[in-house]
Amino acid sequence: MGTSTDSRGARPSSKLVPDHADATPQAKQPEPEPSRFRQFRTSMRKYAASGDSEHRSRALGGYARSAAGGAATGARKFGAVARSGAAAVAGLSNLAEGGTATEETGSDLSGAIGADVDVAAQLIAEAIAPHSESRDYVRNAIIEAVCTALEGEDTFETSHITEEMLSDVLHLYLAEAVFQEVWIQAGDATDGAETSEHLQTRENDMREVVKAAIDDALDSAITGQISQMTQKGIEKVQLQAVKVTLEHWEEADD
Repeated sequence: MGTSTDSRGARPSSKLVPDHADATPQAKQPEPEPSRFRQFRTSMRKYAASGDSEHRSRALGGYARSAAGGAATGARKFGAVARSGAAAVAGLSNLAEGGTATEETGSDLSGAIGADVDVAAQLIAEAIAPHSESRDYVRNAIIEAVCTALEGEDTFETSHITEEMLSDVLHLYLAEAVFQEVWIQAGDATDGAETSEHLQTRENDMREVVKAAIDDALDSAITGQISQMTQKGIEKVQLQAVKVTLEHWEEADD
């Protein structure tokens, strides 16, 4: 899955946590540092040019510590992502029980049942993606997650919505959403790759590193069956996983 090419990343003066994405909008947030993207984007440019894992680690550390404003503040900007992911997973769980997912997603998703997997994934994504700047990459992330979790299936059936499928969707979705955010905020630093093939390799490598970190953090945050969790609970474990991941990246770059 490719990344969006529409965004060149936020400006240093931009709010650390955009209003539309904030997980805790009632809380104050620190003022952004004027040079908060410097280390992150410098390391990303070096990583794009070389593929060196040390530059990749420094880029992730720079993102967590400075570009995102630290782990606690950085996790807040995934509020819209977490709400959408929770809606998708809770909606899928409701469909498996014979419901329509209307309460969970705001849309009747019963029409997705029996549809081709890619069509069903798009219906789910359209229902849960926020109407904000996060819409495109949230939408893309849930489509990718549902299609990957149901790889090998032709149509979307309630019998496919198992505990394993719900777990796969949540892990795949959150990992892709976090990766997209990091890659987009790199801005034109990714132009450092010598060729488009090199850039794709760097993108794939970074995606796998992000996925491994999010998978570990989510596994630790989830203590029971996802199908038995409340929608708010699913939202909470995602934010916890993001915070833990950002903390890990900060520590790894010390």
